[in-house]
Amino acid sequence: MDEEGTALQARRAPTSGGGDESTMFIFHAGHPGDVTGDVPIPSTTLPPGSDVDMVDEDNDAAASAQQDADAAMNMPVRKKIRLSFMPDETCGSGNSTDDEKDMQQQLQLRLFGLLRTGESKHFAALFTQQPAKTRHTLLSVKDEIGFTLLMSAVKYSNLDACRLLVAHHVDVNELNDKKCSALFLAAQKGMVPITECLLDGGASSEYRSAALVPAAHFGHIDVVNLLLARGADANYANQKGTTPLMRAAQEGQAAVVSALLGKDADSNAANMEGMTALMLASQRGHADIAEILISAGALVDKQTVRHSSTALLLAAKRGHAGAITMLLTAGADMFLKDERDKTALDNAARRGNDELIRILTIEPLFRLIVHFLPLCRMWTIQLRNLTHHLHVDPSHVVHKGIHIMDEVLYDVKRDLPHLDAVTGVGQLVLLRDSPTYQQVLTTWLHAAGDVPVPAGLLDDLRQHGDLQGVLLRYPDVDAIEFGVPVASKVLATLQWLLVWDEERRRHS
Repeated sequence: MDEEGTALQARRAPTSGGGDESTMFIFHAGHPGDVTGDVPIPSTTLPPGSDVDMVDEDNDAAASAQQDADAAMNMPVRKKIRLSFMPDETCGSGNSTDDEKDMQQQLQLRLFGLLRTGESKHFAALFTQQPAKTRHTLLSVKDEIGFTLLMSAVKYSNLDACRLLVAHHVDVNELNDKKCSALFLAAQKGMVPITECLLDGGASSEYRSAALVPAAHFGHIDVVNLLLARGADANYANQKGTTPLMRAAQEGQAAVVSALLGKDADSNAANMEGMTALMLASQRGHADIAEILISAGALVDKQTVRHSSTALLLAAKRGHAGAITMLLTAGADMFLKDERDKTALDNAARRGNDELIRILTIEPLFRLIVHFLPLCRMWTIQLRNLTHHLHVDPSHVVHKGIHIMDEVLYDVKRDLPHLDAVTGVGQLVLLRDSPTYQQVLTTWLHAAGDVPVPAGLLDDLRQHGDLQGVLLRYPDVDAIEFGVPVASKVLATLQWLLVWDEERRRHS
């Protein structure tokens, strides 16, 4: 072949049996190294009964397929890319030469190019025309970025090509250079039909679960639901500890968050940095996501190990007023400090954000003037939140439950002038030690036509006065470790107290 690329002659290699011949046809090639001209296409004359996709009886179909293949070979290639070579045994002659390797590479290049330009019909014709061994090898050929034909078909949204390759038993679990499967790529792009095709083609359970992460990140709810329905693990975590729920929460994908929680996704799972879904959502200012997670049992005051960050601290650092309000409403502790010994208010002040400073400054006053904002603590929501924490952090449940009881009784006490003289720290302790307090909540309320505290509830509250006394003496959450039985008793008493308080309010 001279410098301008003269026509290459077709070569015939006799088979070992001396009968049938395997033929490799080589068409006119352009300038060496120029892949924009005509390129070679391997063809084979096979004995009867061999694996071929065009039947001789259907001459019209065969002619049409040949025309598609010829058209595919004559289409220009827009981009030259490095491709892997097919093994020598795929050559018709069984002997590898430089020309034959070049033909193999040109065939691969043409197939990738057809996928890029969306020529499904031409791709199918060219692929199916190849001998069985050649087709088998083509299934695992990769381009310069590690993409197989299947991955390229996914990349260019070519469902027909995906179905063709799956029908030829392509390995759908093959990974590219970035360790991503074709299913991962399809989920990332939100391609429901292609995702279903790959699932039917044998995508492994591990890769089904891994595909949830990009689908959740981009909010592809239909793909998420499909993967979950086909066995994907809602609690899958990648090498960085990131779960689908974390990605969805971080990106504000409310529908995906709800879907994952509906499949028992762990709202308190943490990544390698100790960040939970609630922290990630709060850091981005997604107040609606924070509310969903808290209702599902996310720990509001959980801290990271390295920086001691909480959801509230992260929201304050980024200046997200809506998230801060939601977290405070759910009972977040605004006095917790990070590794730099800074509270949420300190971080807000450093940013110079007047709105955040106002929110975080007024909030402590609410703790002292509860009567100005009835039920401002949203006790019922906090009770539900604590119920989710029962088996995760019973000590936290005890501390928080006693604190809420104290707030409820303080609110009741402000409504009853007969108790103005009863002062001191800790309403449960006062109730335990003050006969007047007990009498007002029972006899006096009954005489006044109000709803008195039931005798059983009064006994429970007095018993919890002992517990509050211990906590007042040892306020550090880690000072005393409480078990689930104690925490369960606290929650039961708190629930009874809230039921009585609601009835009292309606009656008055």
